[in-house]
Amino acid sequence: MKRMKTMEKIGYVVVGILIVMAFSMLFTVQARSRSAEKMLFDNRAYERSEQAYTDRVKEILDSYGLYHSGLTMTRVVSLDGNREYHLVIYNSRISGLEVQDYLRLESEIGHCAVTLPDGTTADVAVSLTGCEG
Repeated sequence: MKRMKTMEKIGYVVVGILIVMAFSMLFTVQARSRSAEKMLFDNRAYERSEQAYTDRVKEILDSYGLYHSGLTMTRVVSLDGNREYHLVIYNSRISGLEVQDYLRLESEIGHCAVTLPDGTTADVAVSLTGCEG
């Protein structure tokens, strides 16, 4: 009987230690993620540059008669702060362009880049697609 109580006490101690370890790991991970989150999701400085880029792309599309195109720009920010962009342009009239016009459009948009606040530029991978109806 005495041995049983001793085992029960040891069990409580082990469970207590596991709970303390779990809480300490939880708070450590949470503190790290908050500092990384601040860097990853503080995009205010970049929003103007990204908006200027999409406005320029819209101007180019409008010059080809591709009004009201859908633009989806995806931003990927690595932990070291490097940014990658991917832009998908949707318009059913893209598939109706002549090959030369399509290549010229692709080239014009390809020469555009997002100018980052530090003065460097980030290239954007662009995909043109016609919406099949």
